[in-house]
Amino acid sequence: MSVARLCRHLVRLLRHLILFSKKKPRVKGVFFDLGDTLVSEEILLEKGITETLPYAHEVLKTLFGQYKLAIICNTDASEEEVQKLLEGARIDKYFNLVVVSSEVGSSKPDEKIFRIALEELSLNADEVVMISNRISADILGGNRLGMKTVHLKWNDRYLEKVTNETEKPSYTITSLRELVPLLAKLDCT
Repeated sequence: MSVARLCRHLVRLLRHLILFSKKKPRVKGVFFDLGDTLVSEEILLEKGITETLPYAHEVLKTLFGQYKLAIICNTDASEEEVQKLLEGARIDKYFNLVVVSSEVGSSKPDEKIFRIALEELSLNADEVVMISNRISADILGGNRLGMKTVHLKWNDRYLEKVTNETEKPSYTITSLRELVPLLAKLDCT
């Protein structure tokens, strides 16, 4: 084998090694919207009862300790009121952080509210998965920052349609129970 041919072969080999050594960032954080993602908005508004969506407790219990968990919610309620709602649903213990739009002066899809959560938890956007039922707020905002996004389409309350690539979720699920296997898959790729 000639020296020139050997050099070309080594260059190709090095390119492959560099390409395959660049791993995708592991998922380190999972951010949730609150209404109609973890708790039923309809039951809360109609009956004043905080009821979690099916599988919410099981999913949060599984994710707790494996990921930094946060809630980012658009609401006029105070952080204290949101915290009481989480306590009433018995899911408050799972979250490292709750960011409430009324407290930080920014609402989704504005990047500021997402950046606050990222900074507080020392995470990069490409290490986070955002889960929500709302395309126009959470999916759009998460996508703009480079998060992986999961559209939870469990009901027809919000009949939003994707109107451009920035609104397109990375994944769509119809039940929270699909989230744990999806995150496991993301951690393996």
